[in-house]
Amino acid sequence: MSQFTFATLVKGNQEPIAHFLEKSQSSSYLFPANPDWQAVIVENDMEIAEQTAQKMSLALDTSALYFFDCVDHGWGYSLFHRGRLESECFVNYEESSIHIHNHGEAALYKACVNPEAYMIFRRWVKHFYDHLDEIFGGVELFKKAFAIEKIEWISYAYLSTDSDERLNDLEAQFFPGSKKIIPVKKIIFEILQDSFNQIGYFLDESMSDRKRFAFTRKDEHGYTYGIYLDASDNGKISASLYSPTVRYLDMFWVVRRQYRSDMPYEDEDQLRLVLEEIRDVFVDLGHKWLHDNQIERFDVNAVYQKIITPYLEEKGFRMEHEDNPIMFGGKLIYKRERGSVTFEHFAGTTGVKIIMNEGDDELTLNELVHRNRNNPQFYRDGMRFTYTDHDTFLEFLDGVTYYLDRYFEKFSSK
Repeated sequence: MSQFTFATLVKGNQEPIAHFLEKSQSSSYLFPANPDWQAVIVENDMEIAEQTAQKMSLALDTSALYFFDCVDHGWGYSLFHRGRLESECFVNYEESSIHIHNHGEAALYKACVNPEAYMIFRRWVKHFYDHLDEIFGGVELFKKAFAIEKIEWISYAYLSTDSDERLNDLEAQFFPGSKKIIPVKKIIFEILQDSFNQIGYFLDESMSDRKRFAFTRKDEHGYTYGIYLDASDNGKISASLYSPTVRYLDMFWVVRRQYRSDMPYEDEDQLRLVLEEIRDVFVDLGHKWLHDNQIERFDVNAVYQKIITPYLEEKGFRMEHEDNPIMFGGKLIYKRERGSVTFEHFAGTTGVKIIMNEGDDELTLNELVHRNRNNPQFYRDGMRFTYTDHDTFLEFLDGVTYYLDRYFEKFSSK
């Protein structure tokens, strides 16, 4: 899962900011980001943090910076001064693009804590357009310019589950907001636990925390199936099915073809109605879907011996290692003079990782497929790295041999 940071940074002393937060409807945390800026982490941060930054900059007659960092996807900021947007930036890793708009360049420079580091950041922005491969370097330069290196992997969801020791280290104050606190965890157990226990699903502590709850069962082979509830975003809850081949897929879409992710509620009565619907749909349909889609047990090793072993022997490989049975976790390793191909099965799931090694170069088949997904002469629709039964495993191996042929043709010396 990606790491997310959402923070509203306000320039000035804590006292007026704390006074503002005491009157706020939303819960929040306040702690010093550096001597000049205070960090405000608000509830529902993805939705309202930027709006909060604008409101606080206007109400407190100061500058406020909305900063976010979604490690696998991109990062950005919006700088407000007295309610006016002065500068904004969004870096998109997936598209290798950068959008930056300075309404007042001087305002951003004036707001920074480390002017020398800021100028290095500005040079990175100009340099980036000619060096797209260096897209990942800017966020650390920006954080250094504003002396917010400690604002990393910070969000309301993270802080609300952090230990007292961690909050004390941050010198964080908590402001509960004026909304009535709903005992979400208590109501979830009150409405769901007995019904789920009766059909064999029990709370899985290893997959749960204070705001996320997994009720799972294991089949006779040790595979895990269940329902995953995410209540980390206050005022919303989602229900996903969980199995060796399906991870966190919206339950309502799976069983009803209705997309109901992030079901909202405003008070305790609405939360109860939402949970009763989740309970009824899972007991009637979700549980049946998981049962009907259990993993078929078969001799995976025998299939490898029939299809993959002769295929790779033609390429000059021989089997060097075989875990048996591999289906429940293990490796098959084929080697030749300068390379190897490894099939790795993970315990508790039917996901398979194929690793190709040629000399000092290592590449997974998944990476190879992903890199060439926009090449119609290379890419073939439907390649999945999981299986549910003997037939889907044969389909999987057919895709494996297809892409290994492409790999040996283009990426490996024979």
